[in-house]
Amino acid sequence: MQRRITARDLHCRAPACRAPAHRCDIDHTIAATDGGPTTTTNLALLCRAHHSLKHHSDWQLTQLPGGTLKWVSPTGRITIDRPPSRVRFSTDPAPSKPRSERSTVPPEDPDTPHPF
Repeated sequence: MQRRITARDLHCRAPACRAPAHRCDIDHTIAATDGGPTTTTNLALLCRAHHSLKHHSDWQLTQLPGGTLKWVSPTGRITIDRPPSRVRFSTDPAPSKPRSERSTVPPEDPDTPHPF
């Protein structure tokens, strides 16, 4: 999850902050103590200053689909922050078959001559 969040966010996701990922915390948008899940849809990079600001001020943060963050300032101003990375991940990947169930032999095509 850490690599996925870092690849998606690249830097602090607070409005106008560009602190690099290596200087950021991975923050639960909905705090784990409030029942927020530890999933990529509830995590984002915030530098220490903005992480503290989120928890100890009247700023409100909501995570929308695709990792988009909606910040609401104490005065009611809304700022939308979309992930800067061009790396895209599917939100619900199709489960793959276990290795033991995968076929290593391609299906035969009756119209194709056998190579040996």
